[in-house]
Amino acid sequence: MNVTLSISADQHAALADHLFPGDGLEAAALLLCGGADHSERYRLSVREVILLEHGKCKRLHDRISWPTDLIVPHLNHAEELGLSVIKVHCHPGGFAEFSEVDDEGDKELLPIIRSWVGAAIPHASIVMLPGGRLFGRYLQDGYEMKPIDMIS
Repeated sequence: MNVTLSISADQHAALADHLFPGDGLEAAALLLCGGADHSERYRLSVREVILLEHGKCKRLHDRISWPTDLIVPHLNHAEELGLSVIKVHCHPGGFAEFSEVDDEGDKELLPIIRSWVGAAIPHASIVMLPGGRLFGRYLQDGYEMKPIDMIS
């Protein structure tokens, strides 16, 4: 399957402002996305940007974590509306791939999101780099992560 993501310029700017507050530490957000299945292509479109409060997260230069209760209301909302959930975090140092910490976290979080929402739709993880470039991967069936084909 080919998975793409559409995000507006305003949503992208809000993410960049939140993810790069100037302190050199990772930050995070969630995107709730509607989707359209077109045969071999699934198009995600950002409906809502949820900025995870810096003060409630454990933020370091190379990792971030947060208490589960911070995202539960948003997972419930996604479940109610059948929305895909995308975890977004930044790499303030510009590391342009998923780290081992990212791999471990995504292997734990994305299957939980999938089972919580309950719909057979892709859920994803995205990294934003300084300058605003985004790259990501999704989980749909099984536990294999596949790259998001295009983010626009």
